[in-house]
Order: sequence, then structure tokens, then C-alpha cells
Amino acid sequence: MNDENSDHAIIIEDASFSWKDSACLSNLNLKIKHGTLVGVKGAIGGGKSTLLAAILGETNLIGGKLRRYVDSISYAPQMAWIFADTIRANILLGKPMDEERYKNVIKACCLDIDLKNFGEVGDLLMIGDKGINLSGGQ
Repeated sequence: MNDENSDHAIIIEDASFSWKDSACLSNLNLKIKHGTLVGVKGAIGGGKSTLLAAILGETNLIGGKLRRYVDSISYAPQMAWIFADTIRANILLGKPMDEERYKNVIKACCLDIDLKNFGEVGDLLMIGDKGINLSGGQ
């Protein structure tokens, strides 16, 4: 490793990754320094989970370079526990409505935009088994 990259834990250069045949991430460039806490944010279906899987070596590297200069990587995956009920019921979990807390949860989970996109039904949208599925990020 040269001096320029000695403080990096992960270096990705012009890399493309795939789950099967065609690339799902292309021409990716990324450098992560040792000891850095990294959060990944983006649009639904934008490749956040695929990026993390690529760093962990769980996808196919089909072009470019992926170099890991670490023995281990800590990864906290999203694990959604969704009950077959409304979004509101999934947030309240049987507790009485506390408007301030509820609004804080919606904001912290970045659901405000999604709720607007759901139209009039908003947080009364059914999710889970018989309702729509939300992505893990949602």
C-alpha cells in the first residue's frame, strides 16, 4: 500500500458489481478511512444495500478494484419488523397517540415524504401481509 492510501480501510476504484450477469453498480469510486463511521443514505432502490454487500464481498466484482485493508468490518443491517396493520399502528405499537412523539418518529424515520406520497390514506395505509410492502429503508 502506498503512502497516499495508508490511512484508508477500503478503496474502491472504477468498480462495477453485479448480483448475476449485468452490473447493478457501475464505475464506483470510494475511499473510507480507518476508524470512520459511515452511514449510507439515498433513494429507495438506489443501491445502498448493494453497495454495502459489495464492500462485504457478497456481490460479484466485474470490473475495477476493491481493496480492503482491514481484518474485519462491522455492519448493522436494516431489519424491519412490520406487523400487518397500518403505518400508524406499527409506530404506536399499541400505545396511546402522543402527537409530539409521533411526529418526531415520522421525522426521524424520514417517513414524512412517503406519507405525503401515499395521498389521503397517509399513515392509515395498510402494510405487511395483506397491505403493501415497504422497503427496509422505509
